[in-house]
Amino acid sequence: MRNASGFTLFELLVALSLAAVLSGVAISGWRGMRVRWDLKSALTQVALDLRLTRMRSIVEGRPHRLHFDVPGSHYWREVQQPNRTYRVDGESALPAGIQILDCTGAGDAIGFQPRGHASPFGRVRLRGADGTEREIVVSMAGRMRIAP
Repeated sequence: MRNASGFTLFELLVALSLAAVLSGVAISGWRGMRVRWDLKSALTQVALDLRLTRMRSIVEGRPHRLHFDVPGSHYWREVQQPNRTYRVDGESALPAGIQILDCTGAGDAIGFQPRGHASPFGRVRLRGADGTEREIVVSMAGRMRIAP
């Protein structure tokens, strides 16, 4: 009687084939999840910048706005000057593959007045690398929500 220890060549090939198939499935699933995460991250980033813009308007007592590059992947924080023109106060870029499709606010901007209400108000629509579109809605009262 011979005591065999270890694996046969056939068992090793089956195990490696199974591992390769599972890895392929996991990698393709990971890519899809990554694209969705990037879009969600971009939506959160824009929503937080809108909230920050609103708070800065309230604290400083003068209008602030986010001006969107439509279509594009950048937007600018702007503050109103005494002569009623806007000065750029910073720029932000969205993650790679995310695009700003449109902004319904006047002049492609969402602005906030010193009392916190939005003027102009509207929606900002983003598109992910997989073609999925989502939007952030800003009400006249200055409330924001990410629409499904």
